Amino acid sequence: MKRRLEELIAISKESMTRELANEMISFMLENIGATDPRLRDELIYRTLARWIHNDFFNEDQREHILTKAIDDNHLFYQIGEVCTDSVFKRSFSALAAATVLQKDQIEVRLDRDTVSRLLERVCQYLEMEQDTRGYVEGKGWAHAIAHGADLLAAAVRHPLSPGDEADWRILNVMGQTLYKGDVYTDDEDERLIQVLIALLHRKDRREVDLGLWLQGIAHDLVRIHADEGATLYFFRSRTNVMNFFKTLYFYPAGEEYRKNLEGHILMLQNMI
Repeated sequence: MKRRLEELIAISKESMTRELANEMISFMLENIGATDPRLRDELIYRTLARWIHNDFFNEDQREHILTKAIDDNHLFYQIGEVCTDSVFKRSFSALAAATVLQKDQIEVRLDRDTVSRLLERVCQYLEMEQDTRGYVEGKGWAHAIAHGADLLAAAVRHPLSPGDEADWRILNVMGQTLYKGDVYTDDEDERLIQVLIALLHRKDRREVDLGLWLQGIAHDLVRIHADEGATLYFFRSRTNVMNFFKTLYFYPAGEEYRKNLEGHILMLQNMI
């Protein structure tokens, strides 16, 4: 089947029959967590994304991909495991779902309940995911947190995304990702900030009180230090928070919060 997929990469849209499309969807979703980086990244994910964006699949097939990608056997496959190969299935299922959502932002074929359910699923996923690895030698990108952030940003950008009632749910989940116990080293902060930008750019939302949220993250870190002292968990969490604040500081979306961010950064720098 891998050789078959290699042959099909250059197929024209006119040559894609419904039966062939269903066959390839099944194969791609079954093998989306392959540890072979060429099969997973290049042959499966990139081909799937291209076919979704170029209308190789019909509306029902795209919704099928989305439904399967966020089910318990994909996005939540063996959730909670750390440093095992299951992370690839979860992480790339998140990317597959994000690709369908990005396509649907333009056509809006999904209904409001589906988008709301997906947003809650990805929030649960980011809360539960414990494998924080970025690049895995010999197997490629795991990047579960980054890909989860990509899916969350796509859900927020969708025209039928829940309004103001979901904002604090999303922000609280993002804050939790900074306290997973490991230091992010592969631009996870950049990907998480895309969720903030998506929130701030939603035209139908009231102003997000980002300053209050940032203050809450800083206070959480102060509380951890007060409760536990200068533990390794504290230092790793402080590094993640500092990197996140610094990255946001230089984004246009963070311009009005820069004085607020400066104060938090100086406070955290002076802790220990």
